Amino acid sequence: MVSSSMNMSAGDGRENDDDLYTTALRFLLLRQQGFKVSCDMFDKFKEVDGKFEESLGTDAVGLLTLFETTHVRVHGEDLLDEALTFTTTHLESSIEAHRLSPLEARSYLSIYEERGHSVNQTLLTFAKLDFNLLQQVH
Repeated sequence: MVSSSMNMSAGDGRENDDDLYTTALRFLLLRQQGFKVSCDMFDKFKEVDGKFEESLGTDAVGLLTLFETTHVRVHGEDLLDEALTFTTTHLESSIEAHRLSPLEARSYLSIYEERGHSVNQTLLTFAKLDFNLLQQVH
């Protein structure tokens, strides 16, 4: 668990500290820096029945960040195992529901790339290669 000195104070200009994106990104960055943070911080995104809130399915950036976060989980973190299943299901259904034109996809590549070090470089490289291959076909 991170010490309380790592917590952001209210009034520091961060109104959305409790959103999925911010929570997942904070967790990911701390884990990548070697901090042993608890995944319990994601409990606030679960319903009474223990499942992730379905409303999170509309937060594409939050889902993508949580998906990336699940890749730094350690054995026994069932909550992050559930998060991987949840995010994979919602991201795959989102892909089916929102097929993008190649030009739209290219603009999202730029946005994703601007996120810097929190980006899955393998995924980004694959997406760029896929776009370039499609461009060559046309």
